[in-house]
Amino acid sequence: YLPSSPRAAKAGIKVTNNTGSNIELNFGRDIFTGGGMNWTPDRTYLIGANTTQEITIAQGVLHENRPLGTWDNSRTRQAFPISYTEMDTTKLEIGVMDNTGTSWWTDVNDIEGSVTGITGGDKVYFLTSSIGGNGYEVYFGDNIVGKRPVHDSAIIANIFETAGRNGNGVADFATNVTGISVFTTTSIASGGSDRESIDSVRNNAPLFFQTQGRAVTARDLASTVRQDNSGLVSTAWGGEDNTPPQYGRVYLSAMGSGGEE
Repeated sequence: YLPSSPRAAKAGIKVTNNTGSNIELNFGRDIFTGGGMNWTPDRTYLIGANTTQEITIAQGVLHENRPLGTWDNSRTRQAFPISYTEMDTTKLEIGVMDNTGTSWWTDVNDIEGSVTGITGGDKVYFLTSSIGGNGYEVYFGDNIVGKRPVHDSAIIANIFETAGRNGNGVADFATNVTGISVFTTTSIASGGSDRESIDSVRNNAPLFFQTQGRAVTARDLASTVRQDNSGLVSTAWGGEDNTPPQYGRVYLSAMGSGGEE
């Protein structure tokens, strides 16, 4: 069971390119401000010359190319701790740079809870909570399940640090990106959540372990959804409890930390 990290709040805005050339807005590198916090495009956007376009921005700051350590083949198990306790793990990228000058990058790819289908050649990393529960650790495969780095490879990370639910509710944004102005806000920031609490882990970890990645019963489904979506308040029930009954179905109701259903 992987305790959920903070999740970045997101907002929709329209931006205007005031120049005669296309402008590229990049995740983590182009900064917007709002509510006394930094925001950034959630992905790369190409804004056409003299046009207005809607984009999504996420609250947080990207820390690029942070060294985590060096891979040593003489050690039987290696884990690389990450000191940023307020990082959003859904945006974590890990790079492996070997001594031949080649490299590869990978993101989390929803593999934290399952290794089904991963081969020895797949360039993936695995994430677990660190001892003490205050952070996370990255580890790699053994060439049977996941590719093992080459000896002396440098392990680096792109880490997105966020204020979690503190970003919810922000509606006014600005930017100092040359040639770009904020035209209007189309959706107020929502979806931000804090790191999962100890009480939540105590409640959900046993349920998640019991499901073993399956969602057979209503209880299984509620546990799986909470693991994959931090900040949700959810409940599930069987269709036989409906009026009239709907046998063979399971229903889910969930509400995000910002109040959205």
